[in-house]
Amino acid sequence: MKRILILHASLGAGHLNAAKALSEALSYFPGVEVISEDALAYANSIYRNAVTQAYKQLSEKVPQLYKAFYEGSDIDDLERSLDSNLIWAKLERPFFKELGQFVREIDPDAIVCVQQIPSRLLQLLEQEDQYAKPQYVVVTDVIAHSTWINYGVSCYFLPNILSANLLVQRGVDPSILRVTGIPVKLEIMEPKNKQEVRSRYNLPADIPLVTLFGGGLNPRRVRSMVTSLLESQMPIVLIVAAGRNEKLTEALDDLTDSAHVQLHKLSLIDYVDDLVVASDLIISKQVD
Repeated sequence: MKRILILHASLGAGHLNAAKALSEALSYFPGVEVISEDALAYANSIYRNAVTQAYKQLSEKVPQLYKAFYEGSDIDDLERSLDSNLIWAKLERPFFKELGQFVREIDPDAIVCVQQIPSRLLQLLEQEDQYAKPQYVVVTDVIAHSTWINYGVSCYFLPNILSANLLVQRGVDPSILRVTGIPVKLEIMEPKNKQEVRSRYNLPADIPLVTLFGGGLNPRRVRSMVTSLLESQMPIVLIVAAGRNEKLTEALDDLTDSAHVQLHKLSLIDYVDDLVVASDLIISKQVD
């Protein structure tokens, strides 16, 4: 029986969803045991609370600042990237004393990281805990940031050829790069019928449906778009999915149906793929 350990960090839903998708896919292989764990669960509570709260406040309340900081911290030089990530790992290591013990107890045949924190910490586990097993990194960002690059990685699985080219330009060995896309749940592979999906969520079968995924957008801009769409003279159903963006939920609180538009406001959902199938038009953020 082969044992695979998947490590993620509970900072945003994307990493967790990728870990779940990988767990589901790998479990279909005979003779494979999959264990998926949140690395932050093995961190000191002070560190865990500080990191999760900082991420929540920046990404949800001032996403532009978070984006500027994240993009501004990207490093082009390979050696500088490796050294910077190793320094961060050394600073974080005292807060993750239980992680090394957990990995040793699980004794996996391979480790898959879908987030940067556990990946960079494994560099030190190999040194301090004399623990060396193949480590694979699944990049769950659209563009591979330098914080994903660490010593000891056997292979990187990347979302697109652009990320692969960027890593090659930075000096990463092309032989350890694989373009596979970002893991998604297997359910998305199942054919779905638009009318059946609409019926499932009590949506009209004969009216155009527009879905706006606004969780990652500026609330004021989303409100402006929704206000304009509510003025439509053509009958439509407008769904606005706010995700975890509480500011957006508040910004839309006073908006209701108009003469020709049925407005549905959603928060965090787990059926994005169903809405894509049901919709005639999707509005989402631009991927740079």
